[in-house]
Amino acid sequence: MKALLFISLCFFASAERIAKRIYKPVEGSVGCFRRFNGTHQFGCSSHENGNVGVLHKIQSEDDLKWLIEIGPHSPYVALLSTRLFQREMMTSLKESGKVNGVVVLNKTGEGRPERFSIDDVCPNHYSSFYNKFEQESQFCDTNPWNPGSTEFLFEDWGFPIFFVQSIETAQNISQCYEKYNRPSIKGVPRDWPLCAIELKSPMIGAVNTPTCIRRGILDSYINPQPSMFCDPLGDKNIFATVVPTNSSTDTVQNRSVILISTRLDSMSLFEEITPGADSVVTGLAGILSLADMIGRARRLSLLNFKPDISNIVFSIFNGESFDYIGSSRTVFDMEKGIFPRPEEEGISIPASIRLHHIKYFFELEQLGSDSVDEKYFVHSDPVSQSDPDVKAEVEKLKNILNDSAVVGQNMFDVTDDVPLPPSSFQSFLKRDQRIPGIVITNHKGSFKNRYYSSEYDTADALNFSKSKQIIVDNIAAVSNVLTSTIYKLATDQKLPTSIAPDKEFIGEVLECFLINNNCTLLRYLMSRNITGPPRPLYVGVANADEDFRGNANTATLFVNEILAIKLGDRLNGVNKTDCHSDPKDDIYHHSWVGDLPGSMGECYRSTVKLTVAVSPAFIIDGYNWTSGDYSTWTESRWQPFTVRYFLKESSSYENGIFVVGVVVFFVSTVLIFLSSRRADVLFMGRITAGTS
Repeated sequence: MKALLFISLCFFASAERIAKRIYKPVEGSVGCFRRFNGTHQFGCSSHENGNVGVLHKIQSEDDLKWLIEIGPHSPYVALLSTRLFQREMMTSLKESGKVNGVVVLNKTGEGRPERFSIDDVCPNHYSSFYNKFEQESQFCDTNPWNPGSTEFLFEDWGFPIFFVQSIETAQNISQCYEKYNRPSIKGVPRDWPLCAIELKSPMIGAVNTPTCIRRGILDSYINPQPSMFCDPLGDKNIFATVVPTNSSTDTVQNRSVILISTRLDSMSLFEEITPGADSVVTGLAGILSLADMIGRARRLSLLNFKPDISNIVFSIFNGESFDYIGSSRTVFDMEKGIFPRPEEEGISIPASIRLHHIKYFFELEQLGSDSVDEKYFVHSDPVSQSDPDVKAEVEKLKNILNDSAVVGQNMFDVTDDVPLPPSSFQSFLKRDQRIPGIVITNHKGSFKNRYYSSEYDTADALNFSKSKQIIVDNIAAVSNVLTSTIYKLATDQKLPTSIAPDKEFIGEVLECFLINNNCTLLRYLMSRNITGPPRPLYVGVANADEDFRGNANTATLFVNEILAIKLGDRLNGVNKTDCHSDPKDDIYHHSWVGDLPGSMGECYRSTVKLTVAVSPAFIIDGYNWTSGDYSTWTESRWQPFTVRYFLKESSSYENGIFVVGVVVFFVSTVLIFLSSRRADVLFMGRITAGTS
């Protein structure tokens, strides 16, 4: 028995080394995962032990036809280029019944699709303000906002999909296919062994959001170490007032607040790849430029509100890609009288802001353009303008906006019969149609952005490396016009010429979020070097602690600190020890920045704060998950993803090897057992010789 134990230990010790020689891990790969809403599940999942398939590379319709009609070695895993990763191709693979997974390869020189978006052709149409208005709700049916839509997000694929980012790894996988798998010129299949791949991305959750949450609750009753099966999508919104307020001393006048907004999130099919270059970053750069100009005007005592204006508010919403999570939560909290936060005894908080306090609403959406004579468009809502008072206020906004524009700053009005594009403003109009507002974009009808909500919405799609200055100039022009308009509405004065867009700052924001996280601006804010590529702009899942409090995404924290130094005040003479927020004072936020080698560090005080960006559906008792009132998106929990490729023999060969192995094992066991029983006879001669 000791000999048997020794052999077993030797076997297990060498197993890992054998596995490394058989399997080649695929580095630089990211996987598709599973998400849910109130009624369905979407996305991808593998079996618990992974999906295995023989590689088949598809470069043309003939390759697809060969797999479906001839390929004898199913299940297959299809290798696709980014150019062929389209709805028609994926539907054919899914319906073939011969595919166990898909791997998309990033290749040098391989062109991206002409258009690509995983989102709906009418993004967020299930939560649209216009669902109750027949004419406006049908507009997108014939005038699609997102013509590049593949609707990949809304498909339950039934197999894993991975994207290989590493070009070197993609080449290695292709070489394995070429050497062992490629059919002959006449289409004759190759014999075994064949190059195969294992895709492992098992999801824990299933069915839909209410089912997934209910299973997690039931598990907590029977499992001593319970685990949720899915988590609500969510993170934090960013909120700031230009003028500090105190709930105990200040009262906000009705229709006296100017609200300026943009979004902070995008989406893609794969984890950790959500660049959002035009979908998010260009609008973000615009609103941060606007905040910089308004902040400078306030610090120079040039911002003196007229009597009917009490404040200017900046709101950057998170989770907007998934049925307006952030903006709908803000509206919900405003209606409850707990925005930006509920009252708490002994703590000073800002004055509560409600919907009826909002006088004007401005939103910046996609602003990217590498065209010198770029046109920008002003969208307004036709439904609310059926009220003559609202229409008059919207016309007032547009007139001031046009008066603020100068030569080279092209702003064009979109006709009143065109509904708003997908925008956070719709969440506010759902609950209060008396708010006049506008949305500014780089498109009149269909999105100019060909890669809206996808992994291809990158700096390259904006032509950023060649046209950075043009893009910066265009965003600066928009922010200048909008700042001038807001300044006129707030003070009844023209914006001083000394307050101009800081183009260097705009360029730095774009650089930080598109190219390099370790940029000068973010190193200054974080007081350290920042490694890795730009942070993904996916909203992620909400921390499941009480009231969903907890840390925000890294990108959210970056934007929060940028807004803090642009709207806040630098406190001279305050050291790092004293630069902290008073737990009894939630009016101000303190930031210690610039603490780098060779620098002293600086303390900023601002009104910037993080608010919860989780759908009200998850805090309303007995919520009707099919009502469509609020976002119901959740994300499945999962086990670690792995991808590895290897040479695979035929099933009969593998079964034969297994049978031989079993026979050898039992024969060896019997021989060892008999040898142990007869050891005194077999080794008697040696024992006697050793004794004498």
